Amino acid sequence: MKEQARLTLERAIRAMDKLVPPNQPVGFHKAEAERIRPDEHERLREFIFSMQVVSAGVEGTLSGVMKVLVGENVLTPSLTNKGWMFWKPLLLTENEKRAIESAVIRYSEATAAEFRAMKNAFERQPQKDDLTGAVAWASLFDVQSSCIQQLSKDLKEILYVTP
Repeated sequence: MKEQARLTLERAIRAMDKLVPPNQPVGFHKAEAERIRPDEHERLREFIFSMQVVSAGVEGTLSGVMKVLVGENVLTPSLTNKGWMFWKPLLLTENEKRAIESAVIRYSEATAAEFRAMKNAFERQPQKDDLTGAVAWASLFDVQSSCIQQLSKDLKEILYVTP
C-alpha cells in the first residue's frame, strides 16, 4: 500500500474511532435513554437534542469517510489551494480496493439488515410517548455504532495485514 493511501486510511479509521470509540459498549445510547424517567421532560428534551447533534455529526463524517474510501474523488492537500481540478482516487492496488470495498459493502448490508429488523420490531409496538421514541432512536443509533466499530476493525485488518 502506498504511503499516501496508508495515511488516508489511517485518518479514516481515526475519524470513525472518534465517532464511536472501539471500547464503547454495545447498547450504550439505549441504556442512557432508559435511565430517563417518564416525568423528566427536560432531561428527555436534552437527550433528544444531543442525539440529533451526534447523529448529524456521525452522518456527515461517515459520508465523508465513505467518499474517500470508495469514491472516485479524494481530497488532496492541493485542493484547498488550487481548486477542484486536483481531486484524485486513492493509490491502491486492485486487491486493496476490493478489500476496502468489501468492508464497506459488509458495513452497508449489516446496517441495512439491522435497521430493517429493528424497524419491523418497532412497527409492531405501539408508540406510547416521546420516551419510547427516544429509546427506539437510541437503539437504532447503537446498531449504527456497532456497525461503524466493525467497519473500523475491518479497515484496521486491511491496513495492518496488507503488505
